[in-house]
Amino acid sequence: MKVNLKFLVIVIIVIVLAGCSASTQREMLAAAFEDKVKYQIVVIDENNEPVPGATVWVLSKNITRMNLQPTVVMERIINRNAIDSDYIFNRHSPHPALFVYYTNQNGEIDLEFGVGDVRDLKVLSSAFAVLKRGYKTKSHHEEVKINSKNKLELKLERDNSIQFDKRLLVLDEVRASISETKKSGAMSDERLLKLENGEKKLGDLAWAFEVEGQNDLASMIYYNLMYLPTVTKTKNEKGNVVIRGYTNSFDKKSINKQQYRDNAIRLNKSVPIVLYRRYYDQFDSSAGRRWRVDDSKSDLRKEFIKTTEKYYTDYPNRMWAWPYVFLWQAYKAEGEYQKAMKAITAFRTLEPSYYNEERWEDLARTASSK
Repeated sequence: MKVNLKFLVIVIIVIVLAGCSASTQREMLAAAFEDKVKYQIVVIDENNEPVPGATVWVLSKNITRMNLQPTVVMERIINRNAIDSDYIFNRHSPHPALFVYYTNQNGEIDLEFGVGDVRDLKVLSSAFAVLKRGYKTKSHHEEVKINSKNKLELKLERDNSIQFDKRLLVLDEVRASISETKKSGAMSDERLLKLENGEKKLGDLAWAFEVEGQNDLASMIYYNLMYLPTVTKTKNEKGNVVIRGYTNSFDKKSINKQQYRDNAIRLNKSVPIVLYRRYYDQFDSSAGRRWRVDDSKSDLRKEFIKTTEKYYTDYPNRMWAWPYVFLWQAYKAEGEYQKAMKAITAFRTLEPSYYNEERWEDLARTASSK
């Protein structure tokens, strides 16, 4: 007798789900039937040994970016921004589609692209870049079928010409340690301990660099502390320490995170986007972004325009694209519609894939309308 395998799977799932909660049922059904792509990425050195704490950038085509060319965009990001890789994080990067991961102690990363990433795709096209102190940057592109499990091995080549303070390896070790414990859950005792130890190690290192007058290195460590996953604790009515919350990135409500941010921006002397951020924060806090409401801010906007344009002139190969989001609006608020359009053109030239075609056209209409 010939058995329909798909029908059999459905029957088994129905039986299993019968005794489960509604939320569990939804999760299991999604896991069984939703499109996805799984990756295990392994980063090794020339001796086939794992490389812990390596930074892995991932850029993929998806339904909202069907015209994205992952290889072309990734190479552009590497050429412009690899030098500043220690300042690039998820939701704080030169490109909104770029994701940042770190290898664990075994040099591994487990990724899953869910239905939102692969919907309406026949294949998933992705570009990968691996960056690690003391090694040459490695890039790779491939296309894989939807609903596939893939193992990707990326081999790094040492570059002895790269000089760096060996104490920076502590940052890589902390990244690997934290990545190692992600599978055990955000609130597991093991993860909490490693998060706390990691924050202390980096805090001590940042302070040591600051005392030595190595301000750029101190700034870089403080910047990483900003985005380090952290747990907030408090005491309950019985005086026992309990967990109040968890964040996997920068938390504006955290006093410690804000202090790390202030230190990082205050100390930096050489990274263009951080130097610009210092100025932008001052402009933003002065309510200069009230584009239409407050005409008394015209002088502030004019200064903002002048300063932003100067940064793009002085650092044409390292500035990120996001300041253009506000530059064209400042021009429009000043009634400079042609210059607003010119800013959008420069924005698109710098990073054509920052938005899709529909969004670029929408910006152009908005900038030119009086």
